[in-house]
Amino acid sequence: MVFSGAAAYAALAGPFFRIECIDARVPESSRDAVARAVPLEANLLLFDTSEVTRVVASDPLVDAVTVDKVLPDTVKVETSLRTGLVRVRAGDQYFEADREGVAFRAAVGDELPLLTGVPPISRPGEMLEHEAIHTSALWLDALERYDVPRVVKIDYLGEGACNLALEDGRLIKLGDTREVDRKLAAAEAILAHWPGDMEYVDVAVTSQPVVGQTPAPEPEDEGPESPDGAETADQADSPDGRVVTDAQL
Repeated sequence: MVFSGAAAYAALAGPFFRIECIDARVPESSRDAVARAVPLEANLLLFDTSEVTRVVASDPLVDAVTVDKVLPDTVKVETSLRTGLVRVRAGDQYFEADREGVAFRAAVGDELPLLTGVPPISRPGEMLEHEAIHTSALWLDALERYDVPRVVKIDYLGEGACNLALEDGRLIKLGDTREVDRKLAAAEAILAHWPGDMEYVDVAVTSQPVVGQTPAPEPEDEGPESPDGAETADQADSPDGRVVTDAQL
């Protein structure tokens, strides 16, 4: 027992197991913080890895971090990085946000759909509204099963409802997140077979999908106003949209 105690003391106080190497597989933005948090020449066996974990995990780019002690002399740090799901506005630029709702870096290009209907982001690391990002992820994941044009914008309307703007200029009005596959299957069929002048398809009510054109804003101060409660002939004959029947698909 005396020998074991002496051997343990020699391992802790002697020249063995000193930290000589930091194997840090981390973003460039975390490297200086790792270097400050790992004292070279300190005893590897006594080294507390919690501070390294904390400083690396605080980097908005980092999704997960692991810190290991590798005998005889190495601290190994590995990370997985966040993947962008949507873009969100941040002043005069845009940030990428992942499916957890963390805005983690400035967006380059416009490959990710723009999420609107949420407050703008002021700095990396901020969190988006949970319901908005959850709804976006649900629809984007489901869309991979359907042949529709690329989504360029998600307009979140609250309480799980949203509209999708497509790269060809058309709009899908989805309503809430009930009957996801029925809604997307209906939208796919209508987009594929309806004439190109259709500007939107509304599948919020799956039993009565509606297609139509977005009405132009009414001109101001042009001609006399209609009597209260009355419609002009053009208004009465030009409904905003029309119901699509199974026979039309």
